[in-house]
Amino acid sequence: MSALAEAFRRHWPEYLMEAAGLAAFMISACFFAVLLEHPASPVHGVVADPAARRALGGLAMGLTAVAIIYSPWGRQSGAHLNPGVTLGFLRLGWIPRADAAFYAAFQVAGAIAGVLLAWAVLGARLSHPATRFAVTMPGTAGPSAALAAEAAISFVLMTAVLHVSGSRYARWTGVVAGALVALYIAVEAPLSGMSMNPARSFASALVAGDWTALWIYFLAPPLGMLLAATVYARRRSRGCAKLVHAADKRCIFCEERARRPGTASPRRIVILGGGFGGIFTARRLQQLLGGKGDYEIVLVSKENYFVFQPMLPEVISGTIGLTDLVSPIRQLVPGAEIHVRDVESIDPERRTVTTAPGFLPHAHTLPYDHLVLALGTVTDFRGLRGLPEHALPFKNLQDALDLRNHVIRALDEAAIERHDERLRRQLLTFVVAGGGFSGVEVVAELNDFVREVARSYPSLDANEIRVVLLHSGERILPEVSADLAVFAQGILIRRGIDIRFKTHL
Repeated sequence: MSALAEAFRRHWPEYLMEAAGLAAFMISACFFAVLLEHPASPVHGVVADPAARRALGGLAMGLTAVAIIYSPWGRQSGAHLNPGVTLGFLRLGWIPRADAAFYAAFQVAGAIAGVLLAWAVLGARLSHPATRFAVTMPGTAGPSAALAAEAAISFVLMTAVLHVSGSRYARWTGVVAGALVALYIAVEAPLSGMSMNPARSFASALVAGDWTALWIYFLAPPLGMLLAATVYARRRSRGCAKLVHAADKRCIFCEERARRPGTASPRRIVILGGGFGGIFTARRLQQLLGGKGDYEIVLVSKENYFVFQPMLPEVISGTIGLTDLVSPIRQLVPGAEIHVRDVESIDPERRTVTTAPGFLPHAHTLPYDHLVLALGTVTDFRGLRGLPEHALPFKNLQDALDLRNHVIRALDEAAIERHDERLRRQLLTFVVAGGGFSGVEVVAELNDFVREVARSYPSLDANEIRVVLLHSGERILPEVSADLAVFAQGILIRRGIDIRFKTHL
């Protein structure tokens, strides 16, 4: 099978996405050309100043470009939307020749289809001399000035795309590109007509039958973008032929790079921990390194889900459902390799991490180039006799569910206890240790839950229920100001919570 046939077989969805993107861009260009320039348009009558209409048109097309770039299809194909951009990436070696050829061909086909679709909808309004299928034409300064201007703005656009996409601000590449499109239409269009895109100019010229100065738009934009790529190539930095590298979409360019013989293996970053630290580290690294193609991220977590712990107390009372509190890690960090395992050991000399066995009785050894420790903390009962045997920890999702179930069982037992009055009082007494953020949230939710559920037990009197908060300090919530702490304390007391200060376990 030839290289072209193999490329088409594997990557035809991305080619169609490029065609659809440029078709959408041309439909938008034709629509706004009619809206702003047709004499019968109400906008044309209201906005009489040509410069103001250009500014509106620039804003509309800039937003169109941004929307296409960040659309699901644009994030997968890379949203070149321009044979000149594709040629620039080809110059850098970031896109195979077969893919570049198909991208350019489908971009032209998509642009033509977009103009034809717009014509079918807008009819004579698009073919009117004032709109003329949004044909790009040189300004009054002549073809030479248009040629120079087109080359210059294309050079600046490609330079901006390359530098921003290769930086920590990579996610803003599409916004920068859209902003430049808007600026050029508003300011530069009187010089060259503002094309920067051979496919866009060819499609309008073909349908309009007007080939005047088309050579300018075939020559200047590719030259400007090739020059920008040549200058950028001196940095010898690696990158990806996408304006925005989306971690949740397949990347045909990174795939092809990995298939090349002699390609160095990507460096591996192993992150231990699936809490706030681990998840947000992985997400940030994907933003910074996703387009480089030379790093891979591995995340090890004992659970396959991420829990928003600040809302964990609401699980006790059922105020928040479990599905509202839990997010699958694979959706939060798409593209990362996830290991749902406990960590058994770390070998800094061999640069490996060993994880506990899973279904099969064998451990996994993960080599790493960089290691991130984000394992968080565990509840420590050392030095507190009796707590491991009698206290319920409150650290993770399972702890919240265990506490809820324990409270319900205590109420069930108290409701039928008739033999031992002391035991009944114990079953209806709930003690929370610690008056910080977590303790106050837990005791508030626990108190509301117990008193609400107790209404379902005819044999229980609400006055029998005791909810006690123990705190070693002089006031609760030492993390906030005294006024707020006193205010919160008053609310808890009014709700029937007994607060004991300067009390240690």
